Amino acid sequence: MCGLNWFQEQTEKVNEWKKFEKRWGECLINMSSNIKQRERIFPEGELRCKNTLVRVVWLMNQFMEYLHGEYPNKYPPIKFNPITKAQFNSLLKERKRRNLVNKRGHIKLDHWNIIKEGIKNDPHLKIVQLCFEFGLRCSEALALSISNMFIDNLHIKEQVWKINYDNGTRVMKPTKTGDPRRIPYNASQGKLTPQQIASIVDGVPVISPNQLTKKWRAKMNELGLDYDIHDCRHSFCRYAVNTFPLKTAMEYTGHKSVETINGYLQSKTEYSTERFSREDLGLAG
Repeated sequence: MCGLNWFQEQTEKVNEWKKFEKRWGECLINMSSNIKQRERIFPEGELRCKNTLVRVVWLMNQFMEYLHGEYPNKYPPIKFNPITKAQFNSLLKERKRRNLVNKRGHIKLDHWNIIKEGIKNDPHLKIVQLCFEFGLRCSEALALSISNMFIDNLHIKEQVWKINYDNGTRVMKPTKTGDPRRIPYNASQGKLTPQQIASIVDGVPVISPNQLTKKWRAKMNELGLDYDIHDCRHSFCRYAVNTFPLKTAMEYTGHKSVETINGYLQSKTEYSTERFSREDLGLAG
């Protein structure tokens, strides 16, 4: 609905769809003042997050790839890239201004113990332990195998992009930054041993990041907790910055700027709101 229907409204000539790519991006961002009612994808004033828009574009490209494969004479090989980095930055600023951006959270230790117990018998959800212990994105954790395990470190070099359901294999792509990173085992929050890590990653049934996220949400509902799967990474980032030198923490988390990693931090200090009385201080009333 957000892709195919929109382009069909503009023109029935598929080979002209690429001409409307940037306009489609403007309608997805939904911040332009000159969007006509027939062009609208979302209600006026509604701003979706970057991840949602990226997912819409990805699904549209996947569908176009399928259509070209099935009907090559009717559908040309089109790949859309409708939204620029500058547009995404403007969207983020506006969503922050409207308080639409969720604050990055971290998982309380007592809650993590409940979660760890709740997922221990699920081979898919067990992989989330590595997100909490080493700050991995769930797509990075799903890409791990024994071949990523070195004598003293985990080598994070790729992430799961999608699942090839024809043969049940994982299709990989580079990490979010494009750079691999190494994380020593002793950086683990819970000090997991290589043997424990191997038991988690060895022979995990194939699953996509989106499917894993859905299972995680169902488990949170079952446990009565309210954490996103990415909060596991936030927890490690907070732990790393408070445990290691900043440069080392950035190396382990894969962040390239202090500004980026600073977004994951929250003060650990809790201050009393109860004032001293003059008597408490030994002063005359």
